[in-house]
Amino acid sequence: MTGTLRGVWSGSLLQKFTGILGANASNNFAAFLITVYAARALGPEEFGRLSLTISITLLLALILARMAALTLLLLVVPKTALSACLTSAGVLVVGELIVYATLWFKNAGHDIVGSRK
Repeated sequence: MTGTLRGVWSGSLLQKFTGILGANASNNFAAFLITVYAARALGPEEFGRLSLTISITLLLALILARMAALTLLLLVVPKTALSACLTSAGVLVVGELIVYATLWFKNAGHDIVGSRK
């Protein structure tokens, strides 16, 4: 292999796996520390608002990513195969949105309602 792919294919699989595992562990540890610091610095009410805002933003980002994928599908697929592709993609998107909304309402919504005592 020549060019830019040389570094990708060199080295053992174990070295690559441990490198990815180490990077993932350090990333998760840093996120944990930031979360703990933010929770202590902001207090329960402000941290709850921040968590709710982040979860809504991520849910909207997932919806927009799926809509962008459907838009690209509409632009690329020929008109004859469009109905079959749209049917299968539409079912997947609707099902995925139902799962996201259910998980969000189960987790975040329950925490919000449960905190009002």
